[in-house]
Amino acid sequence: MENRVRWLAFGAIGLVVLGGLALIAPQSMPGAKSATDRRAEEIAQSKIVDCAPNPHFEKYRGLSSDWQHLRNQRDGSRIEFNPFTIACNPETGARDVWVQILRVRPEQEKFEDEKTIETISYTRDRYQYRIDCVGRTYAMLERRIMGDAPEDSVRTLPMSGAEPDMRPIQPGGVVEALAGPACSRGR
Repeated sequence: MENRVRWLAFGAIGLVVLGGLALIAPQSMPGAKSATDRRAEEIAQSKIVDCAPNPHFEKYRGLSSDWQHLRNQRDGSRIEFNPFTIACNPETGARDVWVQILRVRPEQEKFEDEKTIETISYTRDRYQYRIDCVGRTYAMLERRIMGDAPEDSVRTLPMSGAEPDMRPIQPGGVVEALAGPACSRGR
């Protein structure tokens, strides 16, 4: 009986040792990938620039307005983005996209130059953003204020110089909400 128990104990210990070797051995074999190597590959894959049109948005092209709801502001104004304006730079992966704010009530803005002072009333303004999806930064490139009809462009205001000032994307903001669809795979 003692021999049988001894053999069972040695057999159990042998199975545990073999099981441990089976788990360790594949990672030390030539060509095997460690967890660190696999994570590095995942990070590298996430940085691959994919500028192909996103099929999710493409299937809705032409069915209704090209402007898609993004979120509402506290005052009830509606923020929309146009997925068909997303332009991807294949070298950097940065995406340029247009956003518009549909104001609940008309806003006014004063413009002054050397000779005149002009106050413009508008109900819609559009912003062109550049989003660096990998670096999680953004810049505002241009702003347009306009009336009710899109062709009523009142004034175009460049927001950055030749090289835009990229700022970090803040959690919970409009740009973070915009980065989701703008940076989705396939775009």
